[in-house]
Parts: sequence; C-alpha cells; structure tokens
Amino acid sequence: MHFALIHGAWHGKWCWEHLEAELRARHLGVTSFDLPGHGGDTTPREQVNLWAYVDRVVHWVRELDRPVELVGHSMGGAVITQVAEQIPANLSGLTYLCAFLPRNGESLSQLAQEDRASALHGNLGAGPEPDTLVVAADAAREIFYHDCRNDEADAAIAQLVPQPMAPLSEPVITTDAGFGSVPRSYVLCTQDRAITAAMQRRMLERLPCSPVVELTLGHSPFLANPAALAEALERIAQAR
Repeated sequence: MHFALIHGAWHGKWCWEHLEAELRARHLGVTSFDLPGHGGDTTPREQVNLWAYVDRVVHWVRELDRPVELVGHSMGGAVITQVAEQIPANLSGLTYLCAFLPRNGESLSQLAQEDRASALHGNLGAGPEPDTLVVAADAAREIFYHDCRNDEADAAIAQLVPQPMAPLSEPVITTDAGFGSVPRSYVLCTQDRAITAAMQRRMLERLPCSPVVELTLGHSPFLANPAALAEALERIAQAR
C-alpha cells in the first residue's frame, strides 16, 4: 500500500512529517507534497482554486506509477474526491481524515456552514491578500491543536499560510462511474473542533465509507498522536 497524503486548508506537507516516519516504520509507502499556494509552493493566490489542487495531485499520482491510497485531511477531502473522479483507475482507495466528504455538487463552504457547532465560526478573518482567510494564532491553537504538545502547536501555527477562498466555494463534480467506483474509508476524530464529530457522522450517513475508524483525538491527529493514526491507516490498508 502506498499512501499519498493531502493536507488541509492553511497547512502544507510539513504537517505530515511525524506520520510519514510512523508509516515508513510499518513498511508502508508514503508521499506528501504541497498544494499550490501552500507550504513552500509559491503559486500566486489568484491562480489557486480547487482545480489547481486537483491537477497537482493528479500529476503526482501519475508520477508515482503505482496504485495509490489518497489520504485527505479536512479540506483535502474535497480534493481527493475530485481526483478520484479524474483518475479512478490510478487509486486503490480514498481515506478521509476528519475531512469534508462532499457529494456531487457540494462545496466545502456549504458543508462548513452546515456545521454550526464548528469553532471556526467567528474565528476566521480576512487575510493580507484579497479573497483569503486566516485564523488568529490563539484560535488556531484551540481549534486545530488543542490536544497537541505546546511546541508542536507553536511550530504548526508559525507555518500556517492564508487560505485562498476559491477552492472552498467550488463544488465537486462526481459520477458513480468515476468517484463512485473507488473504495473509500474514513478516520473520524471524536474531539475535533474544526469539523465536529456530529458533522463527520452526518456526512457519513449521506455518503457511507468502510471501514470507519474512530480516534479520540482532535483535528490534527498527525501531530497529537501520529502512532495511533498510522495504526488506523495500517488497519485500513489491511482491510483493502
């Protein structure tokens, strides 16, 4: 099994470092990369949209030249959904990690508005560039990293970047023959404050996944307990 890890909003490939080490220790293949405009990628904000994300992942999956299990965290759930529609034959499966799980025609902003208990409501502000969003450091600590070590949270907060709004408002377009043909699983984090457990379960009722693995962790299990997350992914690999 080879995992390709797709980060969420504001983040970059840096967030996967500990999880990658855990997966390699279990003799599982793993790749991660920055989406356009994130981490070390310098794509201009006005060129960043959902399709730019999808094109980047499609390119990397094809470069890997092997069946890939896409793991999408948070916003990355929409990305892997659309990638599965584009290249279903290249994928062994999809794993949603406390992630948005959109149906055909749904956008992340629609789903986020539905999750009224999310702590993100009221804690988003305008970024330094037009049409971007930021989360204040104190809020990010409580929402994303409340169960992480302080040093891990500090390092993560320092690397967050403004999130372009375009990818959040663009709906996924899927079919049964494309996205619907790819097996999908879900890692549900019961202490998540960004995408609440209730919302994760609601999305799963509408678009079932199997297996569903629950972790008693917050929105960033790759920092809070990468060993537990690696074990969950290994269980999914075995189920495949």
